[in-house]
Amino acid sequence: MKANRESANGVSDARDRLIREGAPRYIQAVVALPEFQRVIQEKMKKIVVDRLEDIAKATKVSLEEKRVWEYPDLGKHTDRSWDGKSVWLAVAANFPDIGSMYFGLCWEYRKGPEPTLLAIVTLALNSRELFNRAWKKLGKRSEGTFHNYPWENREISVYQILPLEQAASFFEKLEAVIDVWLDALNEVGGASGLVSDKPRSEGARATAVE
Repeated sequence: MKANRESANGVSDARDRLIREGAPRYIQAVVALPEFQRVIQEKMKKIVVDRLEDIAKATKVSLEEKRVWEYPDLGKHTDRSWDGKSVWLAVAANFPDIGSMYFGLCWEYRKGPEPTLLAIVTLALNSRELFNRAWKKLGKRSEGTFHNYPWENREISVYQILPLEQAASFFEKLEAVIDVWLDALNEVGGASGLVSDKPRSEGARATAVE
């Protein structure tokens, strides 16, 4: 019973502290957060749209600006199942019958009280079979440049970690991460070549993020 009381008191103290600290800043936060999200997503979309020709050439999939969308759609995002471990601000493009590619900024809680900030591009494959084919070609490239993210075991990512105080350099880092993906896709014959069951051609060079 004593342990339960101490636990309840701890929750109550944390709640009261949150209210005390949050009440004076709530309006500013409500106003600032959507603006922050808008600025980030607008800049990311411009980066991706400006490079649609490069992306289309590497993936061998025709892309138009109207096929690039914001992720998450902040006007509709009401995911109550969120576990609080990570959050994305990104834009995405779809490759029919293959998957979707997400270009963005990700905050993850890994170790310690501060989140880890990532400039990241992730390809989410439509099926486990497609993932297995793609991972066979990318998983051993350039000493771990490509990472298998755990979402239903169908995501492959390239990212750079940014110190929080260097967050403003995110857009340059995102460009570098995009380049890694484009080099790889060019080497394997585009998006369809990536998920083909044929082996990757010999002599393909590995590319790392500088």
